[in-house]
Amino acid sequence: MAYEVLGKSKPIAYISNRINNYSVVPTDWLKFYKHRHQLEYYSIVAYNSSGLANVVLEKMFFPNKIRQFSKVEDAIKWGLAKVNEKNIDLSA
Repeated sequence: MAYEVLGKSKPIAYISNRINNYSVVPTDWLKFYKHRHQLEYYSIVAYNSSGLANVVLEKMFFPNKIRQFSKVEDAIKWGLAKVNEKNIDLSA
């Protein structure tokens, strides 16, 4: 688990790179948050219209904002920027 390696004070940006077609059961988000800490930064890289449709459904169950991208490189840049911003705020 990332918190065991990084500690709970470090922000985590999670990227779901959905190369293959699959769907997430949106209610699983409720189970996830019952037992784990919240992800502050979550992004999904979807490559087709069905992947983007799943993002819309997931947004209804995810308490934080989900960013969607069509290129994994853009998701990485966004995640790194968010983590760096948070680290600057924590050190101030």
